[in-house]
Amino acid sequence: MKPKILLAALVVGTVCLVIGLAAWLATRPPKFSLANIDSKIVRLSKPGTTVKEVVHVLGEPIGYFWGDDAHVHQGKRLPDNPPDFYVLRYPQGVSVAVGGGNVVELRSEGQGQGFTCRGKLHLGSSLDDVLDVLGQPTETVTGKPLGFDAGVLYKDIDGKKGYCYYARPDLNIRCFFMNNQVTALYVTLDTGNR
Repeated sequence: MKPKILLAALVVGTVCLVIGLAAWLATRPPKFSLANIDSKIVRLSKPGTTVKEVVHVLGEPIGYFWGDDAHVHQGKRLPDNPPDFYVLRYPQGVSVAVGGGNVVELRSEGQGQGFTCRGKLHLGSSLDDVLDVLGQPTETVTGKPLGFDAGVLYKDIDGKKGYCYYARPDLNIRCFFMNNQVTALYVTLDTGNR
């Protein structure tokens, strides 16, 4: 083979390899990162957000869980016929609840930094901080079972001091508390009273 032909073949092969690699990298979901997580959550907090959009913005989840009160399943992948409701789990306390193929809640819960909502609310925020940001409840129920009513602050649920719940569906947010500090912060994308 002549050196010029060999050189041309090598250049064409290298160019094809670079183009192929660039195309593969462009279509691959990003790896999850907390960098700019708050702006990513805002971007995803619009009704109609799909799982495909979540994976494009946050990357592949580390796992999934689904099921009902009697049987909870978890795994690295969803079954071939995914259930109607399931949760994508990400590191650092971030998860995404999906129902009917669309995102219904963006969740900051459990261990990790999670995300900040409304510029101030995050895991560990005090009940007072939440009330300052979201406004006062229409009613406070103390020591009783959790009823999930909109705008109602449930304090010391079932008589357990510091266990609280407050939801403002009109502001697309609900919070769970332990020791009067946020342990779960859910940004809701639907208009249901949850």
